[in-house]
Amino acid sequence: MLAPTQAALGPTWIKDSLRIHTGALTPARGLFWHPAPGTEPDQGIWVHYGFTGTAMWISPTQHRWAALLTNKIRFSRDRGPLTEIRNAFRASAFVPDMPTLTNSLQVQ
Repeated sequence: MLAPTQAALGPTWIKDSLRIHTGALTPARGLFWHPAPGTEPDQGIWVHYGFTGTAMWISPTQHRWAALLTNKIRFSRDRGPLTEIRNAFRASAFVPDMPTLTNSLQVQ
């Protein structure tokens, strides 16, 4: 994902998936991704949530991605506590001006 090739999820797919395809409908959605709640558009942070509570965020502008693996349905289907955990995790993973380890995730 950080170094896409043309054979799989290449640069064109990534670029197209990380833009709004739903017009004025809410919530705004890309392909697979949607803008991460609690973030500003200039941060370029996108998220995909899984049914069991897993989540994956990606930000080409920050050259960063993060994944949170959980199993919320084991104890409850209440979204409240997990939403707080997800938001705290995202805020920790995407601290503004945090140095990055790689510069390979770029969308032209």
